[in-house]
Amino acid sequence: MIGLNVNIIIDIVILAIILVAVVITFGVIWRARNGLDTCHKFLLVAIVMFGIRMLLEILEELQILFLGIWLKIPEVLFVIFFVLGLYKIRSILRKINGEIR
Repeated sequence: MIGLNVNIIIDIVILAIILVAVVITFGVIWRARNGLDTCHKFLLVAIVMFGIRMLLEILEELQILFLGIWLKIPEVLFVIFFVLGLYKIRSILRKINGEIR
């Protein structure tokens, strides 16, 4: 039982850090342009998916929800949007460096 409480506390701390990351990413999106806003929007969605995953995990640990395999959907979406964001950043950097037009 004590282990469960520690896991929930750690998950809540991670969720709080994710909320900070969302606020920071919104600030970047607000100030960015020339495609940088697009890549950060992808990263924002990835961060939100990770947050949803953590929230669902907390609810499952508290035995409020029983999701099983459905818990993997936010993980898959996190990976997809994270890779899309990184790909967009890479494309912008390649354009800046003159590798592509």
